[in-house]
Amino acid sequence: MICNCLPECDYYIYSTQFSNVPLHNMNDIILDVHYLGQTSFRYKTDIVISQMDLLVSFGGIISLFLGGSLLSVVELVYYLVSAMFSSLRSRLKTKEEPRNRSSVIHVHTRVLPVLDYNPLKPRARKIPIFTNYGLAELNFNRY
Repeated sequence: MICNCLPECDYYIYSTQFSNVPLHNMNDIILDVHYLGQTSFRYKTDIVISQMDLLVSFGGIISLFLGGSLLSVVELVYYLVSAMFSSLRSRLKTKEEPRNRSSVIHVHTRVLPVLDYNPLKPRARKIPIFTNYGLAELNFNRY
């Protein structure tokens, strides 16, 4: 049988020889099979994977299970490098700015009670915990 298939991993090759002898009766067939020697050749094929095949296999597994690709890794490295440079640049800018131009205003207030028991203001009210007040909204003469 002739085909263009790849050979199996383990296979044997035997050398063949054909001979025929005419018989007296045309209706008789004699088939005799002999091995010429006691040995045969056994060929074994091992599959060798290259580094590129290994890289492609891991890339396929990662993209299948994690949804990642080589481009995702490049984007992650790009993001980390750009974040590092922007952080470094902002640190250098803060070192270059003079400190006497500070626009920070420190406001010191006392801790306000949750319930106001002042007899002039008998009602209870909630004090917002997470509220940002501007300087115009602060009333320092309240209490």
